[in-house]
Order: sequence, then C-alpha cells, then structure tokens
Amino acid sequence: MADGSASTPRKNPQFVGIRPIFVWPPNGTSLAICGGMSPVGQALQERFGSVCRSELQRLHKKTAALAPEHRAEVHALTLEVAERLAVQLDAALSGSGGELEAVVMRLFAVAAPQVEDK
Repeated sequence: MADGSASTPRKNPQFVGIRPIFVWPPNGTSLAICGGMSPVGQALQERFGSVCRSELQRLHKKTAALAPEHRAEVHALTLEVAERLAVQLDAALSGSGGELEAVVMRLFAVAAPQVEDK
C-alpha cells in the first residue's frame, strides 16, 4: 500500500459506478459491501467472503511466516477476488430472469434473500 498501512483499501478502477464500503474487522480482513448490487448478488458476495475467510483461517499456519502486514494484504486480495466474482456474477444475472438466479443460488448454496415488506 502506498502509505505502508495494511488497513488502507486501494481504489479499484473496475468498480465503475459501484462504491464499495470497506469495513475492517479486528482480524485485519476486509469486507466490502457494494451498494447497487441485487439482493442475490449481496448474498453471493457474503457466501464467497465466508468461504474465503474460512479458507484463510484454515491456511493460517502456511501464512504464519508472513509479516502481519503481508498476511493482511493476502487476506484483502483474496476477499477482493471473491468480491469481483460476486460483482461480475451479479451483473451477468441482472436481466437474465429468475430461473438462472435460482440455478446460481443452488450452485453456490446461497439462500433466497429476504424481501422486506414496506
């Protein structure tokens, strides 16, 4: 990172029109919630992030030799890849109809998002 801080998120030119809100939990792993995503896209992003975090935890011994700031960077990059996958998948699903959404949700074991009554 430019200022040497592992907790400063980088700007990402691929998210044109989507503004991620970065939240840094105490363990140093970023979680970005993209505004403008559909509920299905947000559910996919949460699922992908959950899988990444569990795999990073599982591989903690293999990354133990890294400096804390480098380990934080590995975590941030891993979650960024998962986020990009969710954003791209959400964009592909938009306008494709409910049948494809149902298939993708089943494929990635994502529950149907709750729709709030207003």
